Amino acid sequence: SYKSTKMLLFLLTLLSILFNVRAQIRLVGGSSPSSGRVEVYHNSEWGTICDDGFNRAAANVICRQLGFGQVINFFNAEEGSGKIWLDNLYCTGSEEDITKCTSNGSDLQWGVNDCIHLEDVGISCSVNEDNKNASVRLVGGSDNASGVVFIQQNNIWVPQTVNTTTANSYCKQLGFSAVSEIDWSYSSGFIFCQKVRLVGGDSKLNGKVEMFYDNKWGSVCGFAEKSSADMICHELGFTKSLFTYNSFGKSNESSLFTVSCSKSTNRFNDCEFTSTTDCSDLHVVCTNDDDDGDDKDQLRPISGHKIFSIFIAFIAWGALLYCVCSRCYNQREKRERRPIIGYPMV
Repeated sequence: SYKSTKMLLFLLTLLSILFNVRAQIRLVGGSSPSSGRVEVYHNSEWGTICDDGFNRAAANVICRQLGFGQVINFFNAEEGSGKIWLDNLYCTGSEEDITKCTSNGSDLQWGVNDCIHLEDVGISCSVNEDNKNASVRLVGGSDNASGVVFIQQNNIWVPQTVNTTTANSYCKQLGFSAVSEIDWSYSSGFIFCQKVRLVGGDSKLNGKVEMFYDNKWGSVCGFAEKSSADMICHELGFTKSLFTYNSFGKSNESSLFTVSCSKSTNRFNDCEFTSTTDCSDLHVVCTNDDDDGDDKDQLRPISGHKIFSIFIAFIAWGALLYCVCSRCYNQREKRERRPIIGYPMV
């Protein structure tokens, strides 16, 4: 339930604080989870770090603490708000945590600075291939596609506050196409990743339809109404569908789902899905063109069976034409070879 989910998240957050004596750090406002303004949690409040005296060694400590690789660069970030917790942060680069570093020439002096938020520091970290998926998880949702974002820091899972940009990045790291919704009633943001995707196409506008259902990806098969195809394209950020078609023959995917959407359904995720073992994969072609054109009624779903029937009909007509022409040619040849009365046949 909603209350039990919030209680679980509260307990997880409390445990992460009690057992994590290291400073909590996050990157905010960047184009990905591995880049952004550095913020540190102290005295129950998030605050920034001033760029005075900040060096690459300190940036490397922070990147490593967040579970990323080496620092790519550090920079003046978009200005934050609230406290500026640290100034003249100095690290040698060997520290496991910034609490082992110094500020203003001595042990960390929280809140002691002569900076303004225009001097907030930001960093960009490299991403280790091994950590792209393992270091991020969603907690508290009904499945692995929804929940509060937790990042693993030094073997401890710490909740993260998200924005639209970072939520998209987290969903993509977990194998989803994008974020579909964020519930801001949670202080850190409760995200729902997009559970439909197109794969195997020659562009992002088309491909085989796959659905994340029962915590696994499976192919959607059978036929889809135009309204269902439009929902798929709309949820993926496109304006509408152009047409659908089915693969030849039976699908070789291990997980297959047929879909049924009622007229009152507004989201493809809310349609009814039924497991099956015998059908062909559904493909959708989407467009970003808002102009329906004069021939919009001519766009119809095309099935692989129809294409196959057309192909067989073409072969049949070709064979019939060959037989007719061969018969005509043979009869003509016989007439030409028939002997004229009174003359022997050569």
